[in-house]
Amino acid sequence: MSELYKIKGFDLEADGIEVHVHMRTTSARINKAHRNLKANIMAGMVPFMPYRNGDLIKKTDTANAQLLDDERMYAAAGTDAGGVPYGRMQYEGKVMVGKETGSPWARKDEEKVVTDRPLTWGKPNAGPHWFEVAKARYLDQWLKHVQEDLDGK
Repeated sequence: MSELYKIKGFDLEADGIEVHVHMRTTSARINKAHRNLKANIMAGMVPFMPYRNGDLIKKTDTANAQLLDDERMYAAAGTDAGGVPYGRMQYEGKVMVGKETGSPWARKDEEKVVTDRPLTWGKPNAGPHWFEVAKARYLDQWLKHVQEDLDGK
């Protein structure tokens, strides 16, 4: 019967046979693929994101940079000066109004509700759910780049 003499990382020795699996290169490739995928997703979403002064794109990019090694990612980040999550409103593509006032310019701390009225954007390609639009257009490219990073190319 074989005995396991040591387990250090992935180094194993049993019945006089030693197995050394070094994951440094593989881990580096996985990290590179993960980071590049997130960068490619962000770059793919930007053409479809609303743009007035670039604030939504900047805030989304900054929020994603803070999640660099996390599997999560924001499609829309940002709140206005009153703390209203305008990124969510833009992503859904519907006007939100104050629950009490019925106004898009809700009072501070007033809860906002989604209406059936669609938002309009001045940017020709902009529209709601831009991650899904980018994914439909670029998924094959994103996967190709991930595979290249994992292959070390």
